Amino acid sequence: MGIWTRVLLLLGGLSLVAVLLLALCGLMALAADQPPAAANQPVLDKQPQALTLDCGNGQTLKFVMIPSGEFMMGSPATLPGLALSLRGDNIYLDNNPQPAPPDEQPQHKVRITRPFYLGTFTVTQAQYAAVMGANPSRYKGANRPVEMVSWNDAVAFCTKLSAKTGREVRLPTEAEWEYACRAGTTGPWYTSETLSTKLANIRDYWGWAESDEYHATTPVGSYPPNPWGLYDMVGNVQQWVQDWYDYGGYYKVSPVDDPTGPVGGPAHVARGGAWDGTAGECRSAIRKEWVEPYTERDWTKGFRVVCVCTPEEIKKAPQARELEAFVRTQIAALPAPAVQSPSAGTGPKPATTVPETTLAQRFDGTFYYRTNSIPAKVPEPLTSKKRQVTCATPNGPVTKEITYYKNALGMELVLVPAGEFLMGTAEDFYTGCSAYTSWHTSPDKYAVFPSEKPQHKVRITRPFFLGSTDVTYEQYVAVMGPHKTMWRYQFGKTLLDGFDFKNPAVTQVTWYDAVEFCTRLSKMTGRQVRLPTEAEWEYACRAGTTTFYYTGEKLSYKQASIWPDWMDVDGKKEVPTEKVHYQQVSVGSYPPNPWGLYDMHGLVWQWCRDWYDPNYYKVSPVDDPTGPTKPVPEAVNGIDIKRKVLRGGSWDGFPAEARSAIRMESMPVQGQAQNWGFRVVIECTPQEIKAAAKAAATARK
Repeated sequence: MGIWTRVLLLLGGLSLVAVLLLALCGLMALAADQPPAAANQPVLDKQPQALTLDCGNGQTLKFVMIPSGEFMMGSPATLPGLALSLRGDNIYLDNNPQPAPPDEQPQHKVRITRPFYLGTFTVTQAQYAAVMGANPSRYKGANRPVEMVSWNDAVAFCTKLSAKTGREVRLPTEAEWEYACRAGTTGPWYTSETLSTKLANIRDYWGWAESDEYHATTPVGSYPPNPWGLYDMVGNVQQWVQDWYDYGGYYKVSPVDDPTGPVGGPAHVARGGAWDGTAGECRSAIRKEWVEPYTERDWTKGFRVVCVCTPEEIKKAPQARELEAFVRTQIAALPAPAVQSPSAGTGPKPATTVPETTLAQRFDGTFYYRTNSIPAKVPEPLTSKKRQVTCATPNGPVTKEITYYKNALGMELVLVPAGEFLMGTAEDFYTGCSAYTSWHTSPDKYAVFPSEKPQHKVRITRPFFLGSTDVTYEQYVAVMGPHKTMWRYQFGKTLLDGFDFKNPAVTQVTWYDAVEFCTRLSKMTGRQVRLPTEAEWEYACRAGTTTFYYTGEKLSYKQASIWPDWMDVDGKKEVPTEKVHYQQVSVGSYPPNPWGLYDMHGLVWQWCRDWYDPNYYKVSPVDDPTGPTKPVPEAVNGIDIKRKVLRGGSWDGFPAEARSAIRMESMPVQGQAQNWGFRVVIECTPQEIKAAAKAAATARK
């Protein structure tokens, strides 16, 4: 399906301006951290009454002249629910009207009486370094926005650039900023009634970015401009403005003409939201205040600047309609887009082309790009190698010879044989500490979760390959492209309190991300790659054991990436005598289970294929259960929530949360947790199934 068809599917009834903006987004080619190609941004040099200032050191600052005019500043009394959904906080699935934030009210008329120049982009790191002689940013890149700057730093930049150029440069007032951001629009965003990760560098509706977006700042101009040719007015970095913030309600007393905010206050305002904010946190009217304006620095704050017009320039200022018409003309003149390969950085070689994708709709109504079905091709052969490993078993460590398989991506796999087991938990209680009891220090018994019962017979009728570890960060990037997380990955180095962190599992991925990874890897290799079913996962985790853990009735922090159980089953405290991993570690850092699978307990929760139904075990078939055929809604605050299963526990949980049978669930569009990952199944070819059956028969003799 072509890009224009996808655009029409996504935007349907949106305004012409929104369609043009998304079209530009699809057309812009971006090499990571390189200045956007001039051919794709004609607005920069051909803008009527454009201005360029020399920052020195070969760096220039480009401006758009913003015409005078008036607009309604702030928000109406109510906003659509999606416009108020915040990361990990308010989530309004029904999109019904909700009260707007008090500091955005009342909505009031504002008149900007004089045109002004506003930076086409936020100030970049190269521009900031040219003026200030330093680059404080965390996410380095010459063409990325400068961040880790305080309000005072931004003002100092303006002062120095003014002295260097002889022009008056300052921060925009809050009114100027919102007027320029809206660019004649009246909705929550200048993109009309929606804002997606395809239109701005933001987190998605549920709190994390789509898999093909950076999870940090991006080079300026990576997304389409607003109707007046200004880039990144929402998302990427919050932008300091000139005004003080007034908790008492400046909007109630604001003058109509050129308001400049209160004369003083405890904080200054930052506008526009940042890369770590959802659409609800990146609206045209949203206001963020910071109590320490002179020292507040973090990796979400940057700024853009105003250059004051001379009297001669004011006489030649364009009208708003002229500016909008020019931007539309330039977008229409852009060349057809070219598909580019994802950048994978270091690690395994990425796919040579971006797989053809189709716009698909999630159950919550939002959209994502799904890779089309895999082509018919000869399946990639797997190489194999036997290795002696010491496995954790209920009877203690046992050394075994395990055959490990590898694909072209370097993913190590174990062949899991067909067989049967008892799924779920037979016991009514378990003992020991649980996070659900908040560091409980007694050996009391805790009731097993009802969703783990009844214990029932399950038969896995076909062998399958299962990743010996969770998918690693490098493997994920090689298939999906850039992926930033909260962990500061530096491959080959020892980080985090001296612990080995060379090969971490990928985290902060949604269920959709995990499925897309499987689809792309299938397309690359010709093999059927997918997530394991919940039954396959537990069968492989138990590896023939029937105890709470594959290590027996207890699990120690020395056997898995978990927190210590401060009370063991004998009522004795397990006091660590060495440093404990209170964060993620490299995959395979602990002994594998009896079948050679690593980290089936702890490290990261692992997405499974199944929809979650707490009562499914009561009706589960014996042979190869795959979970409910459709999502089972669960009412949460009056809203039906549909969830997928996660298994295995994680590094930030106690042993009870990492039992073989424990089940966790979450919405498939959620992926902000730094302890959620996945491992994959590769289905056996008919020849491999025959070989596995022959090997099993030989082993039984």
